[in-house]
Amino acid sequence: MGEAQPLGDAARRALDELHDKGLNFDLQRCQFTPENGWSVDDYRQPLPSEPPGRPVSDGSWQVARRLIRDYEFADPSIIRAVYYPDRPLEQRDMLLEGRFLGLRFYFGCRVGGVNDELRTIDARHVQVWGWNYRTLQGHLEMGQMDYEVWKWLDSGGVEFRIHVVSKPAHIPDPVVRLGFRVFGRAMQRRFARHACQRMAQLTTAALYRGPGDEYDAERPASPQSGQLTVAPATDQTRTQRRLARNAAVPTTREAKPHRSQIPMTTPFPRALLLGAVTGMRSQLPIALLGLESSQGRFDPGRSRLARRLATPSGVAAAVLASVGELFVDKLPVVPDRTRPGPFTGRVAVGTVVGAAVYQHAHRPAAYGAVVGAAAAAASTLALARARTALARRTPLPDRAWGVVEDALALTLGLLAVRSRPAAPHNQTTPPPASPVLSLLPG
Repeated sequence: MGEAQPLGDAARRALDELHDKGLNFDLQRCQFTPENGWSVDDYRQPLPSEPPGRPVSDGSWQVARRLIRDYEFADPSIIRAVYYPDRPLEQRDMLLEGRFLGLRFYFGCRVGGVNDELRTIDARHVQVWGWNYRTLQGHLEMGQMDYEVWKWLDSGGVEFRIHVVSKPAHIPDPVVRLGFRVFGRAMQRRFARHACQRMAQLTTAALYRGPGDEYDAERPASPQSGQLTVAPATDQTRTQRRLARNAAVPTTREAKPHRSQIPMTTPFPRALLLGAVTGMRSQLPIALLGLESSQGRFDPGRSRLARRLATPSGVAAAVLASVGELFVDKLPVVPDRTRPGPFTGRVAVGTVVGAAVYQHAHRPAAYGAVVGAAAAAASTLALARARTALARRTPLPDRAWGVVEDALALTLGLLAVRSRPAAPHNQTTPPPASPVLSLLPG
C-alpha cells in the first residue's frame, strides 16, 4: 500500500474539509437507470484462478482484495487518492487527484459501504469482497463506483469487477463544464480499463513476485495515527511534494476572486494547449493572450510587436481577426491549412505564442518556441485530416464539424489562458478555500 508519510498542511486541510461535505446527489431518491439520465457501466477483468473452494490465503483473491483495499489498482497517471490509512475503510474520506493534459484536479469522495459476503448467482456460489465510494459536493460527477473481487467456488475463477453509475454534476465554470462534457466520459472509461489492466498485472506480479516488484501485497499495513497516504504508491514522492507545495500557489482570492479555480502552474501545458489551438484557429491564441495582457494577467514581453499587440487597438484587432477566422474557416474558398503557406503561418504563430508563455513564466523562451511550434504543427495536420474524414464518413457536413472544432479550440484556449503560472518557491500565500478543482505544480 502507499506508505503513510507526512504531507503538507494544505493537503491535510483539504482532506479534513471533506468531513463536512455531503453527497452531491440524493442517494435515497435517485433511480440509477439510463432512463433517468444515469450512465451505467460494468467492467470485468479475469484474474489468475485458484483451486475450487474458499479463497486461499496466498491466492489471487486475497492479493486482489489487498490491492482494492489500498486503492493500488488505480493508474497513477490518471488518478491518485489521499486518505487517512489508520481510519476504518467504511469511514474513509478520499481526496482524489485527477490528471488530464498536464492539469491536476482535486475532488472528494466518501466510502459508502464494504461488502464481504457469499452470494448465490444462478445456483453458483461466489465469494465477494469490495467497497464503493460516492461523490461529494464539488465533484465533477455524481454517482457511485463499486470495486469488487469475486471468486466462483465451483470453478476457482477469480474476477475483478467495477460497477459505475454516474452523470455530470453541476459545474459553475463554463470552460470546465464544456471540457468535462467533451472529455469526461472518455476519461472515465479510460480509468476503468486501465484499472482492470493494472489489477491483472499487479495480481500476477504478486503471485510470482521477485525482488524488484513494485508492490508487495503480503506486506501488512502499518499506518501511524494522523499521517496521510497517497495511493497508488508508485511515484508517491512527487505527489507528496506537489501536495505539500499547495500553500505556495499564489492566489488573489482575498482581494478579488480569480475567475478560474484551476491555476496551471507550469508553462509547458499552457504552451502545448495554445500551440494546439493555433493549429485549429491561428488567430485565437493571439486574441486570448491579448485580452489577458490588457487586464494585467499576462506579460507580453518587451518587444515592439508584443507591446503593440497589448494595446487596446491591438487587442481589438486580434479579437476581430479571431472572430472573422471563425466565419471564414467555413467558406469553401479557404485554402487547405496543410498547404505550405498556411501551415508555415500556423507553426510561426505557435512558435511566438509558446515563447511568450515561457517568457511570462521566466523560463527560456526557446523551449516554449519549440513546444508551441510542435503542438501547432501536429494539431494542424491531425485536425485537418480528422475533419475531412468525419465530413466524408458521417452525415454531418464539413461546416458542422467546423463548429465543433471552434468549440474545442475555444475550450482549450480558455483553459490555458485562465490559468496562472507557479510562484517562486519562497512566495507563500493562503491555500484555496476548497480542494475541488485545485491544480498543483506538476
